[in-house]
Amino acid sequence: MYVDLGDSGTRQEFRYVFVIHALKLPKAWIALLFAVFPVHLHIVIHSSNYPAIPFWAIVARIPLQFLLIAWVERSTRYRFTES
Repeated sequence: MYVDLGDSGTRQEFRYVFVIHALKLPKAWIALLFAVFPVHLHIVIHSSNYPAIPFWAIVARIPLQFLLIAWVERSTRYRFTES
């Protein structure tokens, strides 16, 4: 969906407001956490390309991702229930 708001500055501000509003929703946070999960797998598979990051930190990102997803789901379960 594209909304013509005139100059590009106003259009950019509209995008930021839309993204900030969308991130207040728990489903958007969970979707974002799932969307970046392939990045963690890529870094584990190609860990030799990232010598500055210790391998234990690279591997620890994967279970941390699932813990963050569970935390977001649990912390927003009752707060955003639909009536």
